[in-house]
Amino acid sequence: MKTLKLNSSSLSIEAVKELKKKASSEQEHRRYFAIELLLKKEERSTIVRILDLGVNTLNQWITKVNQKGLESLKTQAGRGSKPRLTEEQKTEIKEAILKNPRSFGYKQSNWTGRLLIRRIKKHYGIEYKQANIYVLLKSLGVSYQRPTRLYGEVSQQKQNEFKKNFKKS
Repeated sequence: MKTLKLNSSSLSIEAVKELKKKASSEQEHRRYFAIELLLKKEERSTIVRILDLGVNTLNQWITKVNQKGLESLKTQAGRGSKPRLTEEQKTEIKEAILKNPRSFGYKQSNWTGRLLIRRIKKHYGIEYKQANIYVLLKSLGVSYQRPTRLYGEVSQQKQNEFKKNFKKS
């Protein structure tokens, strides 16, 4: 396999160090550090070992720098899938789940993941999986909590009477 060479004529170690300082992530910092080591004539095998990289990864970074310059090593924004709900829809959902489901015509008195999935599908035509509904709740700043029953306090005497009178069948 042919070894790629870094076109170092237009690159300076100072420029790379400056970009390394301003790196927005650890991964971006590693990319610039690799290029800095190459400019300092460090062996590729050493760079791969120090940064725990694959040779192909290092070659991809070299190709990017040669074709598009140092800025091409910056982390690209906008990765991942686009949100299915608009911010306005999310606000409407948050307002809805802070109210009782009965106020929207549902029989339940508490919101469940399935009930929320049905509401989103009915009102917005968007299908959510059960696991993703909890991710949506977290992004809205709402935590999912199961309702618990609150029992009135019973005196120790009444508890003992119950235990005494309770017969196993």
